[in-house]
Amino acid sequence: MTTCSTFGVSEERAFEHWHEVICRHFVPADSSLEDRAAFYARFQTNALGTVQVSRLSAARHAWSRSPAHVRSTPHDEFLLSLKVSGDSCLEQAGRQVRQRPGEMALYDTGQPFSYFLGCDVVLLKIPRRELLARVPAALRFTAVGFGRESSVGMLAAGLMRQSLDVDLSTNAAAAARLGSSLLDAAAAAIEWELSAHEPRQPRQAALLNTIKRFILANLPDRSLTAEAIADKHHISGRTLNRLFAREGTTPMRWIWDQRLQACYRVLSAAGPKQVTVVALTFGFADLSHFCRAFKAKFGSSPGAVARQRERS
Repeated sequence: MTTCSTFGVSEERAFEHWHEVICRHFVPADSSLEDRAAFYARFQTNALGTVQVSRLSAARHAWSRSPAHVRSTPHDEFLLSLKVSGDSCLEQAGRQVRQRPGEMALYDTGQPFSYFLGCDVVLLKIPRRELLARVPAALRFTAVGFGRESSVGMLAAGLMRQSLDVDLSTNAAAAARLGSSLLDAAAAAIEWELSAHEPRQPRQAALLNTIKRFILANLPDRSLTAEAIADKHHISGRTLNRLFAREGTTPMRWIWDQRLQACYRVLSAAGPKQVTVVALTFGFADLSHFCRAFKAKFGSSPGAVARQRERS
C-alpha cells in the first residue's frame, strides 16, 4: 500500500511532482492545470495480485494520452474509473462521458484518451488479458458511463472503495484472490451494462452459448480443437472463429482461459490436492507451461494457491 501527496512540496513544483507520480503508477501522458497556485493532490494505491486499486483526490486538471504516447510508451491495461465527487469528463474512441458521482467509466491505455479531472476518483488498473478473458467485448464499451443505477454496478463500486484499505502486503495469495474477486465484480458490472447496450443477434447468441456449454463439458479432452468443435456443430471453422471474434477472442484462447479458471477453482477449494493431477484433469499436458500461464493470470503459482487452502 502506497500513499503520497503534494503536501510539503513547493507550490512551483507541486503539479510537476503530481505528474511524475501519476505517470509512474499509470501511463505517460500530457497534463495541464487551470490554477497552479491552488493545486493540491493526494494519491493512495493498493496492489492486489494482478490488479491495482487507487484513489486520486486533486484540484481541477486534465490528462491527455496522444497517439505519439501510445507509440512510444505502449501499455496494455484498462483503467476503470469510479467517480466519488467533483467534475470529470472522459473522451476516447469518439465517445464522451461526463461522470456523475457513483458512476463508472472504462478506458483503454493502449488507445489515445483525454480525461479532465477536478474531483475524487477511484481507479482500478486491470491487465488487458484479464479483462478481455472475462468480457471480450469490453473494447466496445470505453468512455461510457455505467453502474450508478444497477445493483451489480453498486456492488463493484463498493468493493473497489473497500479494497483500498485492505492491507494484504504480507499475504500475496490472499491479495491475489481479493484482486481476482474485485476483477470479477468489475467484469460483471461491465457485462451487465453491455447486455443492455449491445444485444447479440438471437441465432448467433444461441449458437455461441451452445458451443461454450459443449466446451465446458469437455475441458479435460486434450483433443478438443477448433476443427473438432466446428465439426461437432456442423459449421465451418471460419464461422466458429467469427462467433468468438465478436467477443474479442478465439475458440482456443477461450478454452485455455476456461481450463485455467477451472484449475484455480479446484486448487483454491479446501482440502489436499496435487497440482499435476489437477492440470492433467483439465487438459494440460505441459506442466511447466501450465504453471507459467497460471501465475501470469492469477499472480500466484498453482502450488502456492493449493498450499494456502490446505493451511486454511
